[in-house]
Order: sequence, then C-alpha cells, then structure tokens
Amino acid sequence: MLLGYCVKKFPLRDRVKPILLATLFLLCFLATVSLQIFAYSKGIFAPVWYTNGLLLAAGFFLFLLFSCGAALRNSRVISTLSYYSFALYLVHFPILMLLAPHIASLGIESHVAQVALLLSADLAISLALCIAIARIPNIGSRILYLK
Repeated sequence: MLLGYCVKKFPLRDRVKPILLATLFLLCFLATVSLQIFAYSKGIFAPVWYTNGLLLAAGFFLFLLFSCGAALRNSRVISTLSYYSFALYLVHFPILMLLAPHIASLGIESHVAQVALLLSADLAISLALCIAIARIPNIGSRILYLK
C-alpha cells in the first residue's frame, strides 16, 4: 500500500518512459538471479529471494511499469495474477521446495535454464492450485484470503 501511495503521490510514471522501467526491472531481476547462481556455484546457500534489495527494486520498477499502461491494466493475464497475487504468495514457496529437487535431477546443464524452468513450473502449478482451491464453495476464498 505504501508503494502504491508513493507511485500515486510522486508520479514517476509520467516522467520516466516505460522502456526505461522495463530495462531497470530486467537488470535488477537478472542481477538477483545472477547473485543466486553465483552463490550456489560457490557452495553458499543464501536466501537472496527474500533478503535482497535488488529484488525490492525490481518489484518497484515492475509496479511502476504496470501502472503505466491501460492495456496492461485491462489485460486478462494481469487481472488474473492480480486477483490471485496474495494466494500465489502463500502457495508458491512449498511448491517451489517440492519442485526444486526434481528439476535439479533432470540433468539440465545450464543453471539459468534450471531457474527459468523452476520459476515457470512454480508459477503455473501455484496458479492452477489457487484457482482449484478458490472454486471450493464457501471456504476456498477464505483459505486464500480472496475477495
């Protein structure tokens, strides 16, 4: 909510072009992924996904980017992800922990490909699970805090 207030109060989206926001988001996100891969290659298991300022900056730039365009705001994909965002947050980590060993055992050489596959599979399975739980009458929306 604080981030939304800052975006509304200090209209950066009117001063910064969307291509710059997309570039900054990608740079911050890829830096986070690179940091994770570097740490793993050195045998360090650091939780960079939950303690990294670069990921916070990536989220900020992505939030600004999404607030720029009416086409993005009216997109069905964005509307679905927006509706289930908190539910995805609640569900994704256990699924990520279950999927990680299986994807690591596939024999994919590239760490970047492993991470991309893991994130894609995690999002798809988490979203499917959230949609399935939300369809349970009377309790599905309460379990996932959907309104």
